Amino acid sequence: MNNGYIERLSSHDWMSKTPGIDNLSLRELTLPGAHNAGCDWNASYDQLIQCPNWLICQLLPVNWPLPGANWLACQDVSFAGQLNRGARALDLRLFYDSQARGIERFRFQHGGYCSSRTLDDLVCDVKEFLQKNPDEFIILDFHELKSGATGFNYDEFKQVILRTLGEQLIPLESLHLTLGQLKARAPRQRILLAAPVSGSTDDNRIHDAVIHRWIGQSIVDASDLHRYIDRILSNPPDKRWLWSLSATCYTLGGPQRILGHLDTWFHPSSTDWAKRCNIINFDFIENARIVSHCKNANIEKAVEKAKTTQPTNYEDLPTP
Repeated sequence: MNNGYIERLSSHDWMSKTPGIDNLSLRELTLPGAHNAGCDWNASYDQLIQCPNWLICQLLPVNWPLPGANWLACQDVSFAGQLNRGARALDLRLFYDSQARGIERFRFQHGGYCSSRTLDDLVCDVKEFLQKNPDEFIILDFHELKSGATGFNYDEFKQVILRTLGEQLIPLESLHLTLGQLKARAPRQRILLAAPVSGSTDDNRIHDAVIHRWIGQSIVDASDLHRYIDRILSNPPDKRWLWSLSATCYTLGGPQRILGHLDTWFHPSSTDWAKRCNIINFDFIENARIVSHCKNANIEKAVEKAKTTQPTNYEDLPTP
């Protein structure tokens, strides 16, 4: 496939325009992921500190200074902007505040500090995006569910999710299906939602938590990250499960813009790293070329799979 053609594929509907991609499942795809998607430069961070450790939170002075957006923001634009720029997996860290009202009860956070983005913002942006782009697929990866003194309200979270997105969620039993099969079976099921929920909130539309591969260091430079990725991709996780690779760098100044490094590392002329990945989580997607590398990887994967499997007649599949 000509790389010039791949570069010209639009980002907002790249999945529906990528040749052969319908022959792959979500587990087989390479997807651009927006790391810590609920914390972006267009959000505000003037909320009171919300610590993961509630006791420590009570001991801090009332006027404890908040970090600025340069330390908290991992993306340039909102959920809608990330999706329109090609992100198809959103890495989400949610905080539950039992003392708040309505949509303020579920807020996105970074390191215990709340963003102005709420669960309602996410739902609205996702629904509007899919209304305009009905054949794109989105993974909502709730990586963290944190709370204050009262504990995270899993039941309320489940109720909100199923009430607002229930008809669009892909059930567990459909995880193995290709995109073409998913389209044929259910014209509205375009969201795979994964979350570390408790047993009392089991539902076949909420998948187990995505497997994460992260370097495990608070301070990470590009050399450290390159060595880590090389090691992980020498023996990637099992393809039977959704998994993500954290391709991010962090200093005392906050998340770093390493798009130049990522473009080189994942470029198909340099490595086959993109083909070995499922979800690549990275910061600041606005000007990222890595989306094009994911498109290229998926085209190659589809071609390779087509050589070993018979084409599926999607019209013959039964509807649920």
